[in-house]
Amino acid sequence: MSRIRTLMAGAVLAAGMTLPFAGVALAQDQYNCDDFETQEEAQEVYDSDTSDPNDLDRDDDGVACETLPSGDGTSGSDGDGDGTQPPAEEDGDDQVEQVPAGGVETGGGPADYDLGLLLGGLVTLAFAGGTAVVVRRASQDS
Repeated sequence: MSRIRTLMAGAVLAAGMTLPFAGVALAQDQYNCDDFETQEEAQEVYDSDTSDPNDLDRDDDGVACETLPSGDGTSGSDGDGDGTQPPAEEDGDDQVEQVPAGGVETGGGPADYDLGLLLGGLVTLAFAGGTAVVVRRASQDS
């Protein structure tokens, strides 16, 4: 009976240690730029929480989803915050309407989320290992 109680206590504590990370997971990425029709709609969501948990402002210039079209019918900006587009190539080839600006965006968010989850997992694993040692020693003593 003592062994079952110890195992249950260890399981409850291990589960309890993971609860602080639930808020971090829930706070991430509720919206993406694809979820909006216009830049103004995205900007409204960004302005409601400028800590930008949705990563709508990738270049941190205060303008969300700069590549989305504007509500006034113009196309998105070139990413430098002034609302203008780069000029199209004028070499007679009509295939390219707009010259891309910037590089390919990678990653899913700040690295500190991953570090917190890694540390939480390591602590939980260490706790589970310690619990296993205590349970084994207790069973050997009886």
